[in-house]
Amino acid sequence: MSSSASDTRTKILQATRQLMEERRGLGVRMSDIAKAAGVSRQAVYLHFENRINLLSATTKYV
Repeated sequence: MSSSASDTRTKILQATRQLMEERRGLGVRMSDIAKAAGVSRQAVYLHFENRINLLSATTKYV
């Protein structure tokens, strides 16, 4: 994974963690995560196949 891809993945994980904490896990959409991370929704799906994979990776990231 390139440095740029790794940076994007980290931004997505950080944004996911922040939104999950703020909203207590309720109503957090992939588009919300993309916006908070400053990336496209497609970029989120490029790094994480689906919401379950993203949430699983986020719990391991924390």
